[in-house]
Amino acid sequence: MAKSKLIKEIISDQISLTQAFDRLIVIAMELDDTNLLAWAKKEKNGYSSDDEIPEYRKISLRPIGTYQLIGGGYIQTYKNQTLATIGVDDDFKETISSHYETSSIPTIESNISEIEKGNTIGIPIPPEMFYMFEEGTNAHLLNAVLAIDKNALVKIIDCTKTKLIEILTLLEKNFGSLDSFDIDARDYDTDEMSTLKDALSNIIKDKPNTNIYIISNSKVKGSNIGENTVNKPKEVEISPSISIEKGEQDKENFFIKIIKFIFRKR
Repeated sequence: MAKSKLIKEIISDQISLTQAFDRLIVIAMELDDTNLLAWAKKEKNGYSSDDEIPEYRKISLRPIGTYQLIGGGYIQTYKNQTLATIGVDDDFKETISSHYETSSIPTIESNISEIEKGNTIGIPIPPEMFYMFEEGTNAHLLNAVLAIDKNALVKIIDCTKTKLIEILTLLEKNFGSLDSFDIDARDYDTDEMSTLKDALSNIIKDKPNTNIYIISNSKVKGSNIGENTVNKPKEVEISPSISIEKGEQDKENFFIKIIKFIFRKR
């Protein structure tokens, strides 16, 4: 069971994903993990067309439109109907079936709300491309859009939330509670930190991790992080300001023995 309040708040939807990513950004900066930081910022703010977009953001679009059928002296209008793709070329079909959603998490959540209100969210199809959807039919297309399905957006949100929880849980396994996370990456073994960063990256990329206990010695400042760290060192560090040299300690013990001896005589 998670010990960190942060993880529990995410699971129970007490905080938004945007707030959760704000906290992850701070953690990523303290870990000096540039990949994790970039992922958190892009999920929060959105991806650019030049970015490598995660596979879990790949969705299919549905061409819908309003068209007219003319026959027998009548004009019949059909609104928001799924359009046939018989005349659509292969490249455009690839666009329809393999769209990568680049919107930020807040925008995706807002779009889900709009779809639930009955509004259509999608990419407008230019009029010069209408002919592809009219080919082989008697339809005259008035407007068209590549609509985004609500379930596809919900799936992105759910997948992102799951990855966020997995990442935070992995950090908790290695550092303990994350609620007062305050670390300096330089305090840790370089190879272990590199392995940890790779494991965090694997979660984002849907790759398996063979080991979740990576950091062997935690030195987190001002935090309860590390109280459940595996392979804890048996030695206890004593602050230099209160350390007692062995010779002085023996001297102190000697005087105590003398005082006890004097009082015993009395």
